[in-house]
Amino acid sequence: IFDLTMTRPRCSAAATALFLFSWIASYYPLDAFVVCPPHHHSLLSKNYNHFRLQAKSKKKGKKKKSDDKKQSGFEWASSFTLKPFESDSTRELVSSALSSFEGRTGSPLTSELVGDLPKALWNSKEVAFVIMDQSGEESPIVKYANAAALESVGLKPDEYPRLLGGDDVEQPIVLDLPTEMKGEKRYESGYKKKILRCDEDGDVTVLDAYRWALDRPALIDGKFTSTTIGICYAWSEWAKGEDMICQPGGVTKPLLKEEDLEEAVTKQAALVRKLKEEDGLGNKDPGVVDAVKELLRLKEQIASLSN
Repeated sequence: IFDLTMTRPRCSAAATALFLFSWIASYYPLDAFVVCPPHHHSLLSKNYNHFRLQAKSKKKGKKKKSDDKKQSGFEWASSFTLKPFESDSTRELVSSALSSFEGRTGSPLTSELVGDLPKALWNSKEVAFVIMDQSGEESPIVKYANAAALESVGLKPDEYPRLLGGDDVEQPIVLDLPTEMKGEKRYESGYKKKILRCDEDGDVTVLDAYRWALDRPALIDGKFTSTTIGICYAWSEWAKGEDMICQPGGVTKPLLKEEDLEEAVTKQAALVRKLKEEDGLGNKDPGVVDAVKELLRLKEQIASLSN
């Protein structure tokens, strides 16, 4: 029980009581106390003598014994694993790759990149992203892949280590992606490559992808130069087998052949004209935006097949 004796008439009992109550409540749950004012006195009266804050009585009972053993702090820390976008080194690598792409193209890799960029890219529903290590190893090594890239090869986000590989990883997956760009080329769009062979589910082929060299400034022999530390790949669609196109988030569409694509482009262009000329819709109308987006997607498929 906390008692407050007000000895000076000029002191505000309400203010003092409120202060003490707030201070006590910061250390204890509010529902652990009940306010008990004395009878026949106003809180603001000069004759008010006591303010009591009494702890609620707790029911006594036997505590249930838990059969589960609690983990020690050391055991918990040992079992804790950082997510790919939480590691400082990975965050720096991803941020550099995104900055490199925007520097080469003048636009961000995806419109989703706001706020925490490494986290936004990991959770992207628009683009799959991979960084291949340029270390001269015989087999390609993945330095980073986001959740959409894992989905491309049939993996879940928590199966991230299978793509990175290592001696202690069971059933690793090796991507067939070049770890270097030959010649003077440092950026390429419209890239198409079969990255994984799957006998049962069908081969995985990235379509209309971007790839670019990730360079890091370095001081060598007193001169500033750039060293390539990896090759970045980004794609929004991939073919699975010969009949299906996939997009992040489980979206699937039929894979059309070149002659079928040309017919589909003609029909889609006619639909766009109808929406604008006959229906009177503007360029920013959602129906027009979606129709134009599909038209561009079909044209990109034709360009990818031609390449």
